[in-house]
Order: sequence, then structure tokens, then C-alpha cells
Amino acid sequence: MDRTWIPGAARSAVTTVTVAFICATARGEVRDVQIKEVDTSTGVVTLFNYGSTDQPLSTYRICTADDNEQLRYSTGGLAGFTIEAGTEFRIHWNNDAPGTDPANEINVAALNGSHAGPLDNGPFGLAIYHATPFGTPANMADYVQWTDSLSNPANTTADARAPTASSGGLWSSTTDWVVTDPETTAITFTGDPGGDPHDSDDYETDGGELPCPGDVNGSGDVGFGDILDIIGAWGGCGSCPQDVDGNGIVGFSDILQVIAMWGECPP
Repeated sequence: MDRTWIPGAARSAVTTVTVAFICATARGEVRDVQIKEVDTSTGVVTLFNYGSTDQPLSTYRICTADDNEQLRYSTGGLAGFTIEAGTEFRIHWNNDAPGTDPANEINVAALNGSHAGPLDNGPFGLAIYHATPFGTPANMADYVQWTDSLSNPANTTADARAPTASSGGLWSSTTDWVVTDPETTAITFTGDPGGDPHDSDDYETDGGELPCPGDVNGSGDVGFGDILDIIGAWGGCGSCPQDVDGNGIVGFSDILQVIAMWGECPP
């Protein structure tokens, strides 16, 4: 049998690239369970099994972080639960799960461990794991992070698991956020379930228009803080409040719009 010798440094590089390629392309059945919706108005996280095989949830865990809590983990609670192919499973952050469909509903308190909260418009990071340890990228099943402002300093607290998600091929970048506004009531996944990595353009926010478009940070007036938010979101934008003129790009025209609306928002 012929053998090809590869120098140590090259062999290491090949191994690294191969592992990264596998993480980025092989989602697999355990990663078919994904975050379909985060409803901040009701405090409900909806998981969905996009695969063709029923998936037992006994080994699944969640990890959360927000503006003042990092790396909050569940330690169990899903033993005996299965999410059937093409169906939903809902986790209730307000611990008000109805008793009408116990096979598909659970209170977050029943997952044991600790959890960041409340489930609000951010900043917030939510990771679903199909196995532990949590620091292993291949053990993560899905991830999403959202914020009320790209310039919010608390983003660096809420993104604690973004590097793991990015390394695992699930999230595009540690600095990529789904951007909410004060009117947002839900964040819904609308992208390709099999397309990795996911990014902020794969999600839509629901909840209506801002009553004062130039107030992109929701402070109640239009001013320098809104310009800083626009600069922080500079460039292409699928749907975000910093795109004041709605042309799909955050740029100078949005700053001009903010200047034209300068001052206190109308009641």
C-alpha cells in the first residue's frame, strides 16, 4: 500500500480545516431541532423539528445569557420528551405552560439549573445543545442572539456562547445580531433550516412600526445616540431600525433622516 508523507505543520492544517468543514456542513438529525420563534410578549421559546425523524430530547440542554447574566445552563428536565418530525415544542419562560398538551409544553423551571431572564428584547443569547460539554461546538444544535441596540455595551455579556456557535458552523459571526426595537413582540426564523451558518437575515421581527422612526434606540427622542446606533450598524441590513429610510442599507442617508427628525418624539 502506497503512503504519502505529509509534514507535521501541513498535517495539522489539514486536520483543522477538515474538522471545521465537518462542523460547518454536517448538521445531522440532532441539529434538526432548531429555534423557530422567540415570543417576548408571552415569554415562549418554540423549538421545531425540521427533520424527518422523531428526536428524543432527553440529552438536550439550553444555555442562555443576557445583559447581566452569562452562561446560565439547564441541567435536565427533558427526559421522556420527544419532538416528533415536523412538530413544535414550547418552553415557557414565565412558567405558565398550559396543561392541555403536556407532551409539547414545559416550564423553564422544570429544566432545572439556571436561566437568564426575563425573556425580553435583548441583548439576549440562546443556545440549544443536544449533548454536553457545553464548550464543544459540535454539541450545539442551534443558536440565535438578539439585541435592542448594536452599540449596547451589554452585548459583550449576552454573546457568551456566540464563539462556540460560530466555531460550530451555526452562527455567522460573534458580532451579528438580530436587532429588535421597543415594538418587537417576536423573533421568527424564516431562513433555510439546513443552511449553515444562520445569521440575522434569517430572522424576522414582529410587532409593528416604531412610532418615531428616527428614534432607533427607543430612548424617546432623536439625537446623538441614534447616530451612534446607525454607525454601529453601517452597511447592508436585511431589516433593522437603523435603516431609517428603508432602502436596505444603513448609511449617510439614514443619518440625514435622523438629523431631520432631531428632538423629542411626538407623544
